[in-house]
Parts: sequence; C-alpha cells; structure tokens
Amino acid sequence: MNNAELRQKIDNQLDKLSPDILKIVSYFLDSIQINKPKDSSLLRKLPPIKRGKKAQDLLKHTKKWQGEDIEECLNYVRETGSEAEF
Repeated sequence: MNNAELRQKIDNQLDKLSPDILKIVSYFLDSIQINKPKDSSLLRKLPPIKRGKKAQDLLKHTKKWQGEDIEECLNYVRETGSEAEF
C-alpha cells in the first residue's frame, strides 16, 4: 500500500469514528509525534543525574491522598503493572 492509499484508508476510517473516539485518536497522534529540539546542545546543558538518592528523598514532593478511591487505584496498578526493565 503506497502513501496515498494509506492516507485514504485512514481518512475513511476516521470518517466512521465518533467525536469521543476522534479525540482519543488526536491525543494518541499528539503523543507519538517526535518533537526534535531545535538545538541539540541544549541537552548537554542539563544538570547531571544525581546518583545515590533514595525513594525517601521524593517524599518532600508528595502530599496527602485525597479521595476515597485509593484501593481501586492500587488494584488497578497491581492488575496492569509490569516489571520494570533497566
């Protein structure tokens, strides 16, 4: 399938979607677009990653949980989470 055919297929598919689903597609497309920095030297100006920090150091950025859905959220994380890969 060439580029023009693929675009036509996508246009036909988009025409059949509800406004709510179109919004989701738009968010997805926004998330996969690569924004290349205008000046790659900006990346070199970032401060180095500080090693030796602990998870406890992040506590200064946390607040008290508000809401009554903590168990639901924890269950969701347990069901959908995966092992971290480094």
